[in-house]
Amino acid sequence: MRREAKKWLAVTGPLLVITVTRVAPRRVDQPNLGSALKAAIDGISDALRIDDGSEAVEWRLEQRKGPAAVEFSFVVKT
Repeated sequence: MRREAKKWLAVTGPLLVITVTRVAPRRVDQPNLGSALKAAIDGISDALRIDDGSEAVEWRLEQRKGPAAVEFSFVVKT
C-alpha cells in the first residue's frame, strides 16, 4: 500500500479580516464600541457559521458619523 505525504498549511495569523463599522450621528467611546456592535458581530458570525472568538478571524471595529447604519467588509488573506 502506498502512502501519500500530507501537506499541512501553517497558519500564522487570521485568515479572514472582518471590518464592522458603526455609522451614527454621535460617536461612542472606544470601550463601548464593541458592545454597540455585538449584535452585528453575532449576526455575521451566525451567517458565516464561524465562532466569533476564532483565531482564524480578525475583527476590526470602526465608527464614523452619518445616518444610522452598520457597514461591514471581508478580506480573505492569502
